[in-house]
Amino acid sequence: MLVECLINVNVIGYIYEGLNCNGIVGISFIGEAIAMIYKGKIITDPAIMLGKPIIKGTRITVEHVLRKLSEGITVEELLEVYPHLTKEDILAALSYSADVIELEELIAT
Repeated sequence: MLVECLINVNVIGYIYEGLNCNGIVGISFIGEAIAMIYKGKIITDPAIMLGKPIIKGTRITVEHVLRKLSEGITVEELLEVYPHLTKEDILAALSYSADVIELEELIAT
């Protein structure tokens, strides 16, 4: 019987790649709904936008996408302004941001 030892399995509904106990890379499906993942869509590169997380293949930062959405622009309007983006890219930016916030640690003062 093979028991999988996955890393970062903390968000229900996501597909995670990880290593099983034998060191073999595999994919596991968590939860009933299989959501899209941001791995491969959100990247960082010190040579692009000072290493901020960006949508792969663009110079559009995750921060910029979030800022525009927070200013009230709709996803459809964002797609019109940046026709090379996809809805999946925008959802990946949101998903990435949620995971970053989830891992944030607050230190009481």
